[in-house]
Amino acid sequence: MSAPPPPPPTVLIVGAGLAGLLLAILLDQIDVPCLVLERAAVLKPLGSAMALGPNILPIFEQLNLLDALKNISKPYRSVNMYNQDLRPLGHINMDGHEQLVGYESLVFARPKLYELLLSQVPVHKINYNKKVVQTDEKDDKVHVYCADGSHYQGDILVGADGAYSSVRQSLYKQLDQKGILPKSDLKNFEFACINMVG
Repeated sequence: MSAPPPPPPTVLIVGAGLAGLLLAILLDQIDVPCLVLERAAVLKPLGSAMALGPNILPIFEQLNLLDALKNISKPYRSVNMYNQDLRPLGHINMDGHEQLVGYESLVFARPKLYELLLSQVPVHKINYNKKVVQTDEKDDKVHVYCADGSHYQGDILVGADGAYSSVRQSLYKQLDQKGILPKSDLKNFEFACINMVG
């Protein structure tokens, strides 16, 4: 007689943005326990327009969310690219993409996607007002400590808390203390662009 399979790992997700919510939905679908820790006391969907291409849409289909996504979206069939001085750089024509790859590219209001994803995550799996101040690893577990004094323990920690991630900062601090942080990771993060949809 074989031994029973080990229990699934517990996943701690820091950040209830699009990535954190999508991961929570995926984990819920396969019965992997997870908990989302969100620093905000109240969620405010931010952003304006957003687009998704055929490469990501199969995930929404797998989660039975593709029709709901299409209901809040409009297809787009071309992209014009400009430099910072608004001089044209190029044009991409995507006519025929749906016939070629099975999906058409979609554009939508980012807050609508956020609301759709949030509606799919069980309420008890998101803890609000949880500002992460430290993370560490001990006794084969990851530990997350929050500003309110709360502590969470799991098997896997996912930092989905944005470009200025507290998880990343905590990890960098630990790597730096051990002398194994790559020098390239100490460089400033510079990125600037303007996106317009119309």
